[in-house]
Amino acid sequence: MTYSYSDKCSTVKNVGNFWRLLFIWKASVYKILWVDLSIFLFLYYSMGLAYNFLLEKRAKLLFELICYYCASQMSFIPLSFVLGFYVTNVISRWETQFRALPVVDYIAIDVSAGISGKDDQSRLMRRTIIRYVNASFIMLMMVICSPVRKRFPSFDHLVVAGILFDSEKKALEIIHDKMPTYNIYWVPLIWAINIVCNGRQQNNIKSDLQAIEIVRKISAFRAECGLLLTYDWISIPLIYTQVVTLAVYTFFLAAILGRQVLEQKTDQPIDIYFPIDIYFPIFTILQFMFYMGWLKVAEILVNPFGDDDDDFEINWVIDRNIQMGYAIVDEVHLHIPEMVKDYFWDLIIPDILPYTHEEDVKHEQAPAVLDPKQATYDTDSTIRSKGDPKRSIVPVYSTGVNFVLPTYGNIETYWQSLFSSNFFTGKKSILDKYYEEKESKKLKKESFDDIQFNRFLLESKIEFEDIPVIKQDDEV
Repeated sequence: MTYSYSDKCSTVKNVGNFWRLLFIWKASVYKILWVDLSIFLFLYYSMGLAYNFLLEKRAKLLFELICYYCASQMSFIPLSFVLGFYVTNVISRWETQFRALPVVDYIAIDVSAGISGKDDQSRLMRRTIIRYVNASFIMLMMVICSPVRKRFPSFDHLVVAGILFDSEKKALEIIHDKMPTYNIYWVPLIWAINIVCNGRQQNNIKSDLQAIEIVRKISAFRAECGLLLTYDWISIPLIYTQVVTLAVYTFFLAAILGRQVLEQKTDQPIDIYFPIDIYFPIFTILQFMFYMGWLKVAEILVNPFGDDDDDFEINWVIDRNIQMGYAIVDEVHLHIPEMVKDYFWDLIIPDILPYTHEEDVKHEQAPAVLDPKQATYDTDSTIRSKGDPKRSIVPVYSTGVNFVLPTYGNIETYWQSLFSSNFFTGKKSILDKYYEEKESKKLKKESFDDIQFNRFLLESKIEFEDIPVIKQDDEV
């Protein structure tokens, strides 16, 4: 269902990179709008044919008055504002629901680390925990996702699929009968937590911290499932959806009359008519595609657990969670390699890794950093950053690139953080030496002078190897 086109626009080198996307049918605006556009054009041309061939003179005059009225009143519908605000809210909800889609990887990794034994009991515990977690997710999706509901209409289908056993299905049915109005997707998670507690008591889990971490991951999984259930329960207010729908459809119902090409009148200037629109309303159709397409975006994203082309592939997520979960807690334990010295053991720090094709090698400039061995200090500079006197630009590259020190109130606090007595263990602070020199020269100590301090650094021949590297992207 979900259509991905990222690989088709991975580079901007090709001319018209996005133009190629306009010729894709699946999940396209054409596929979504062709029915609505066909109805709109049918009504538009029906009105035009009736006006030109069926109506008498007095009826034509009345029709023209109605058309003029619709054309003059269409601008009073705040379509862009209403649609923009609505679609923004819908996309925000859609993104939150996507981020809340739970995966079993985190639980499986913690279970694999906490219950690391290779005996049958440890393996059974790991696999059962993952099976219960997956069963919980499927039970939730049976309620909020129509494709999953078609795939697993009842608990019996979960038994057939191997997710539940008959005894577990009966236990769920008993609980459901006692609470028929509530979703019980959380019950298998309680079973999984019970296995973790028993595993700690039986020493299959070696420490309390490991058991607590597994329980925390299961609880986080339940929280994500609960968030999805809440979004399914609490929708965008119906009145808002109705307002947006009425605004869009009212606008284009008015456009059917307001955009008609009427007969030329002698008292009207001829240049207000565009003959190209007599047979095909080009810009009206474009406007229809933009605004109606905007509304269709909201219709698709308001419930991403449906059957549309851009809805979430929940059935794929279910299969992926099952296979990935079992692989992490079971299969990987059977194929753990021995530790060996890596290829760069003697080099310690390896060089850049090779490329398959020489033409792929790009000599890109590395992120700018201040190399202490290449750094110089502008002793005469009084430049300030962005007009803020508290943001000094002092260290510079030998190439002349200025660097901003953003996180400190001024240069004094910056150097205090670098050259405090704690930084150079057993040595006096550089600032202390600086102030001692100022006192010996009878200079004022109240004010800190950037230029004087820079001169002091150069005259003192400070080892730049001891100055930490400053990154250019530290600016806020």
